[in-house]
Amino acid sequence: MADQHELRDKGLRLTPQRELVLSAVRSLGHATPEEVAERVRQTHPGINLSTVYRNLETLENVVNTINLQKKYV
Repeated sequence: MADQHELRDKGLRLTPQRELVLSAVRSLGHATPEEVAERVRQTHPGINLSTVYRNLETLENVVNTINLQKKYV
């Protein structure tokens, strides 16, 4: 999973919501967006499922880009 430096290298900010989603994904491993949202809501009950989905999509794109770059370096 991407870290904050890799996110910044790709021009993305590590927003509080993104950081929460990233932390939940790291702790849960393979999980559904609903499971990630449930984990995040334990400490931040106001987060929307749509926020989780958007951040998961962004993180997936970053990880795929990083993996491709590593493959061809």
